[in-house]
Amino acid sequence: MGGLLGRTAEITMLNDAVSRLRLGHGQVCWVGGEPGIGKSALLDEVLTDAGGNGVEVLRASAGPHISDPFTALGGADQVLKVAEKGPVAVAIEDFQYADPTLSVIWHRLASAAGTLPLLLIGSAGPVPRALHIDALRADASLVIDLGPLDEASAIELLVRTRGDATKAQLIDAGGNPRYLAGDRSIDRRLAALSPETRSLLRLAAVLGERFDADELAAVLGRRPAALADSLDEAHRAGLLDETGAYRSGLRGKTETGAYRVGRPDEPGRLMFRHGLIRRALAAELSTSLRSALHRQFAEALAERGAAFDTIAGHLRAAGGPGAPWVGRWLARLPEGVLRAAPEVAAEVLGPALDSTVLPPEVRETLSARLIRVLTALGREERADDLAQSLLRDSTDPGHRGTAWIARIAIAARNNELDRAGDLIVEGLADPTPGRGFRAHLRAREAQLLLRQGDPERSREQANRALEEAEAVEDAEAAGYARHVLAHLDREPARALAHLDAALAGLAADEAPDLRLRLLNNRLAALNNLGRADEFEAAARQVPDHVARVGVVRGASLLLAAAMGCYDFGRWDTSLDYLARMPEELPAALRIGRHGLAAMLHAHREEWTPAERHLAEGLRIPNRSGDVRIWSGYLIAADAMRAVTDRDLRRAADLLTTWLDSDAEFENRERYMWLPPLMRVARELHDRDLEEQIVAATEQDARRPDALAMQQAAARLCRAQFEDDAETLQAVARVYENHGWAIMRAFATEETAVRLAAAGQIEQARAAFNDAVRGYAGLGATWDVRRVDARLRPLGIRRGSRTLDQRPESGWAALTDAERRVAELVATGKSNPEVASELFLSPRTVQTHVSRILRKLGYTSRMDLVRDRARR
Repeated sequence: MGGLLGRTAEITMLNDAVSRLRLGHGQVCWVGGEPGIGKSALLDEVLTDAGGNGVEVLRASAGPHISDPFTALGGADQVLKVAEKGPVAVAIEDFQYADPTLSVIWHRLASAAGTLPLLLIGSAGPVPRALHIDALRADASLVIDLGPLDEASAIELLVRTRGDATKAQLIDAGGNPRYLAGDRSIDRRLAALSPETRSLLRLAAVLGERFDADELAAVLGRRPAALADSLDEAHRAGLLDETGAYRSGLRGKTETGAYRVGRPDEPGRLMFRHGLIRRALAAELSTSLRSALHRQFAEALAERGAAFDTIAGHLRAAGGPGAPWVGRWLARLPEGVLRAAPEVAAEVLGPALDSTVLPPEVRETLSARLIRVLTALGREERADDLAQSLLRDSTDPGHRGTAWIARIAIAARNNELDRAGDLIVEGLADPTPGRGFRAHLRAREAQLLLRQGDPERSREQANRALEEAEAVEDAEAAGYARHVLAHLDREPARALAHLDAALAGLAADEAPDLRLRLLNNRLAALNNLGRADEFEAAARQVPDHVARVGVVRGASLLLAAAMGCYDFGRWDTSLDYLARMPEELPAALRIGRHGLAAMLHAHREEWTPAERHLAEGLRIPNRSGDVRIWSGYLIAADAMRAVTDRDLRRAADLLTTWLDSDAEFENRERYMWLPPLMRVARELHDRDLEEQIVAATEQDARRPDALAMQQAAARLCRAQFEDDAETLQAVARVYENHGWAIMRAFATEETAVRLAAAGQIEQARAAFNDAVRGYAGLGATWDVRRVDARLRPLGIRRGSRTLDQRPESGWAALTDAERRVAELVATGKSNPEVASELFLSPRTVQTHVSRILRKLGYTSRMDLVRDRARR
């Protein structure tokens, strides 16, 4: 397909039209897109091939100085005579300049394409309110709207033409090949504008990449009608576009109905076509003038009730302390708005507090809000300073409660448990906050006592907190008390009952942080119970909750969903949850995110991303307490790297961190890491280490609140230690019953090794094949390679039919995930639409689509649409 990048689907569809043309079937096609997007290059690619394969090619342009492009082809009658003799492709470009009267000739040829071997192709750039263009497009059975190149193609084009690729270049060019290649035609296009239009666009460039005419008129103090002529001129010059159209995609009409591929944008707004255009216009204004305009626009937009992030963007761009109106505006905003965008909120709340003319009540409100935002972001030192100041100066019960809770939470997060206890005592002695606050602090104390290893006093305080909270009908305080009781009653079914009761007591918009904790633990409880279907149903609700509180606050919920998907064998989905977590997070969540991602990639021998995540995770200080709990995945991934390098002693040293009996709170998840350590210890012939592992897992299993996973790990490690194949098989069935795919394959692998060593070759081969299939279903090639290496010396090799349960091609070759994607694509859904429905990233969907097409032997996603129609 030559050197044309990123247009495989479009080329394929036009080539399909040419193939039908050679068989005698005509068609009308239309190609649209902005200047420089590649319309002519696409036609060059397709028509050159067509001309070399027996098709007569006729091509003309309806440029700005051409009255009738059909004249260059000898007229419509001549075109029809050529078509009567054999297949002919007629392409008329730049119809945006054509006289509307030419539509008569076009419609005549379009009608003839139904009976003659005539492929009629029209192309046009954007034309605002051009009804005759809409009529021409309506004749087409195939419409291709060229959008921006995908990121991979854009990077390749940058490298080809400029030698490298930067993020700024990608953003500025907006996927347009002309600008990616370095064409500076923007200056010429701006020079052709009238002074009035250029002046208006400078101001619009300060307003933002996307805006609406009412917004622009409001911030300038003008009527929208006064802007119409200038906005029309900017449209015609290709500098502005309307949002709401499909910016990228294919649309065709078939016997089975209409289909469309593309991503809709928010409707009813205007947008600059490229960052380069906007930057060039904004650069014509001085820095001081841009700052002044940002302040003016922010205030005008606030008066109109514009979105928080839009107003905040102008305030951040203006710089300096906020004007008095900023503080009053931030104090009036619903708190959920700030929670949903904590990074942005922190950047505007801080400067607003620097104003010297804020009323005391406004200053206290902003301080309390900033404390909550900073605490959520893990910026603890600043949050603690503000909390201390608030406790010195404020007499407001709610603000004082916020300050006490923040200081206690910060101390506990830093593992300063004694200090946290002292703060709780001080807070309970504060007479200002009400009884609900006291119940809340008792729940915090119960949580602290649990961490300090005193479950009896913890339960006493939690029950007292619940009683006090229910007496004053404080659902949030009651929820925190039940949250602690769910940790105390670790048997998953009992924990789930506490969590459900707490969630039922909260109103839909009440206590979002608590709700996140409860939902997080609910996912864990469903995972521990092995209720895969219920877990998946709960995980599907995660995006809605995250959208309400923002990705920073919702990151813990995304990580919980990713962890459960790892256990249940939904590894692609797990990686997608991790990819949605932002970079700026508290240390514990960053360690968990990078650790789990590194481990998943390591299992799949995707070492480049695995080592990148390892490096990122290992740079984060791994303190004791909550942070260290989350480091299990990171340590396990590092150990996998060590095993791959045949440095078994280093792998063992890494994993033995979980044998420290003095860190009971931190070791509560060690059942995940001790069975792999046992395998390493066996290979090292380290009997002392093996005995420590068995003792540790059996100690955990003897606890009255031991989880099924802890009990299974104890049986597994004991059976590994004693080479007990029968018990290993039984443990594999436990894991299977709970849906824990990776551990089922692990236990089955251990079974195969013991059976082979005992000379039970047929049974060993069956277990070996079972383990390999389990790992292969997850894409865990690292584990498959290990199983091969362990069993080969024992006389067991993978046969040709070990993995033949799924053919290499056809629908039967598709995995469950691929089949779900294929069925949605076959209905005409775009990658973003499929991603939204399945809660995957668009990039993962594209990977699935590529595999699907390869397995089905298709060249275009349109083949899926036709296949579905046939089926």
